[in-house]
Amino acid sequence: MVGNVFSSVASNYDLMNDVMSAGLHRLWKDRLVSKLNPFPGMRHLDVAGGTGQLCSQYMQHLFVVVRVESLEQGAQELDETVVFNAMEMLLSGSLETINSVDHRALQDVLEDNLHEDTQIYVCDINPNMLNVGKKRAQERGLENHQSLVWVEGDAEALSFEDDSMDGYTIAFGIRNVTHVEKVLAEAHR
Repeated sequence: MVGNVFSSVASNYDLMNDVMSAGLHRLWKDRLVSKLNPFPGMRHLDVAGGTGQLCSQYMQHLFVVVRVESLEQGAQELDETVVFNAMEMLLSGSLETINSVDHRALQDVLEDNLHEDTQIYVCDINPNMLNVGKKRAQERGLENHQSLVWVEGDAEALSFEDDSMDGYTIAFGIRNVTHVEKVLAEAHR
């Protein structure tokens, strides 16, 4: 039954969270990403990740980290205006709506510098939620990003090996699982 509900609301899920939380869920998620402090090379699993909103925030955080590291090391020589505009876009959250030459130049640099082993997994039992997430990732320019991996899976029986992740999150999804104790045991392993 829960699966049918999420299938029917998948395209409006983020809007529903905005309405039900008066937008606070975005602040909570920003705070969570800030506390987790994702780093290049990280393997992170977001269970019941649905539309991938939280993982998109991880990716934005990683892009800023990688860009700052590149600037500090002097590894990339981009026009100062491009760097300034790109940092401004990232910090303002408008990365998802910018399709300018500056944005494409930044994306190329970021993808080149984001470590190969960085893996951010969005895991959800509902394929419709994942499909909406993939579509939104495409709109944000992340559709072909090798670090973002979409996995259909059950929070109570994950297909990942023990101790294979640096981080694990399950936001509002914890309220929708049948056996919370099984989900917590999976998270712990």
